[in-house]
Amino acid sequence: MELLIVGQGGAGRKLENGDRSAAARQPNRALAGETGLAPGFSRHARDAAPLGALRLATPKGSHYSTSMVREPRPDVPLTYREYCYLPDDGRRHELMEGDFYVNPAPSTTHQRVSRRLQFMLVEQLETPGIAEVFDAPVDVILSDTNVVQPDLAVVRMSREGAVTERGIEGPPDLIVEILSPGSAGQDEFLKKVLYAKMGVPEYWLVDPNHGRVTVLRAQDGVYKNIARFDRASTLTSVEFPEIAVPLLKVFQQR
Repeated sequence: MELLIVGQGGAGRKLENGDRSAAARQPNRALAGETGLAPGFSRHARDAAPLGALRLATPKGSHYSTSMVREPRPDVPLTYREYCYLPDDGRRHELMEGDFYVNPAPSTTHQRVSRRLQFMLVEQLETPGIAEVFDAPVDVILSDTNVVQPDLAVVRMSREGAVTERGIEGPPDLIVEILSPGSAGQDEFLKKVLYAKMGVPEYWLVDPNHGRVTVLRAQDGVYKNIARFDRASTLTSVEFPEIAVPLLKVFQQR
């Protein structure tokens, strides 16, 4: 069987029943070499000019059938069901308003900044039992047609049921995105609108190149810039008053 997805997107990544074992995912790994998605690749032709076609060839003798992933149509949003069959290929796959996007693995600078920030948030929020801090890749399931993998996501410990085996269910209390050349447009525009719409109360945009963090706060379904911190500042948060992050340590060179 061969599934042809025309335009700008893909199909799902993990098994629908949430089985993340290596054995369960092994057939999908054979698909990884066939995807060939470009950075920012999205499914629907209404978003941009078609970027080509994505072929997912089912390995010979595998148990997959045409009923597992439906033939996509330009007027029908893709859902978590399709998302669950994307191969684990080391890239970030996300579903936003029914469109699939894929970006390459982040740079070492990106990872360094993300790791340092995560360690400080864990120390200030997770260790005292205030909130859990998750790093990518983790599925944040905002709705059936919106599944994202932010660089960092923070969820209060008091929110029982918000964290399940398959991911974070609903909006986190804080989302952090580290800007990269290949995904900055998505983070600053597409995700900014989506996160506000889906009820994420606070959103940080971290810019490693300029050494600054922009803190956005949701008001009436849209984000307002409430503060911008440079590398010499101490980052604080409205959502979590316990946070005090010295950015000089976050943005320092190796």
